[in-house]
Amino acid sequence: MKYPKIFDQFFIHMVRSGETTGRLDKVLDYLANQKEKDYSLRSRVRGAMVYPAFIISVMGVVGVVMMVYVLPQLTGILTQNGATLPLTTRVLMGISDFMMNDWWLILLVLIVGITGVVLYVRTENGNYAFDYLKIRLPILGPIYQRITLSRFCISLSNLLASGVTLPTSLGIVGDIVDNAVYRGIIQRTIHEVESGNSISSVFVHQDVIPPILTQMVSVGEETGRLDDILSKLGDFYNKEVDAAIAVLTSLIEPLIIIILGIGAGFMVTGILTPIYNATTSVA
Repeated sequence: MKYPKIFDQFFIHMVRSGETTGRLDKVLDYLANQKEKDYSLRSRVRGAMVYPAFIISVMGVVGVVMMVYVLPQLTGILTQNGATLPLTTRVLMGISDFMMNDWWLILLVLIVGITGVVLYVRTENGNYAFDYLKIRLPILGPIYQRITLSRFCISLSNLLASGVTLPTSLGIVGDIVDNAVYRGIIQRTIHEVESGNSISSVFVHQDVIPPILTQMVSVGEETGRLDDILSKLGDFYNKEVDAAIAVLTSLIEPLIIIILGIGAGFMVTGILTPIYNATTSVA
C-alpha cells in the first residue's frame, strides 16, 4: 500500500489475505461494511452527547451573565436598603465577586490546567492513565470498553478466518485498538502465544477483560473454533453497545432537567428570597 495514512495495517493485511485466498471480493465487502458500522457507531455516540453538551453550555452562559451582571446590581440595591441577605445569596455574591475581580486567575488556572493535562496525556504514563480512566468512567466507561472489545473480537476473527497467523493477527489488532491499556494486554498476549501459551491464560489475570470473554476465548482455543467464537462475541458486544446507547439517550434528558433544576432553584432562591424579605419588611 502506498498510502499508509489512509489504509491501516488491518486493511492492508485483510486485502493481502483476500488476494492470497481468492476471497478479495468478500474481504472488500466486509471492510466496507465494517467502516460503515464504525461510522454509524461514532455518530450515535456523538449524537447522544451533543444535546447535553449544548444545553449545559447554554445554561453555563446564562449562569455567568446572571452572576456577573444581574446579581451585583440586585444585591447592591438590597444592601443599600439595609436588607438582610440569606446564606444562599451571600454564597452567590461571593462567587460573583470572585468571577468579576479574579477572572484572570480563573483563566490562568484553566490555561495551565488544560495545558498540563494535554502534555501529560502525551507521555506514555499519562496516555495509559487517561485510557484507563476512560474505561473506568461511570456510564460512559462500559460503553467505551464494549466498543473496544467489539472491534478487537471482530478484527481478530476476520484476520484468523483469512488465514493470518495468530501472533501476526494479534499484532495487527494491537495497532488498531486505540487504547493503551488494551494494547499493553495484547502485547503481553503476543509474547505468551509465541511462548506456546494461550490467549485466555493472559486474559484471565486482566481486570479490564470481562470473564465471559476469557471463558469464550478459552472454549474457542480448545475446540479450534476461535475465529467463530470471536465473531459471535463481537456481535454480542455490538448489541450491548446499541442497548447501552439507547438507555443513555433515554436517561440524559431527565438527568439534565434534574441537574438544571437544582442549579436554577439555588440561584432563584438566592435572588428572590432577599427581594421577598425586603418587600415583607416594607409592608
